[in-house]
Amino acid sequence: MEPNQSDVSNLTQSPRDFQAESKYLQAVADYRRYLNLLRWMQDNDMEPTGFYRGDGVPRDFAGHPFEPLDWKGVSRL
Repeated sequence: MEPNQSDVSNLTQSPRDFQAESKYLQAVADYRRYLNLLRWMQDNDMEPTGFYRGDGVPRDFAGHPFEPLDWKGVSRL
């Protein structure tokens, strides 16, 4: 079996062409990893900014639920 033109042209590529192709393939792999990370964060409800949505229940710093409009111990004058 004789080599065709595409096989011969691959053998005559310069090292710079191989480096460029390698960098391109590395960039594609990095981008795919980035997209997979974004998908993982969406599926697992992880926000990339560190923002936490919570469950809609107001809580104090100890994590106990409270009613913010219930003014216990506060009277109107």
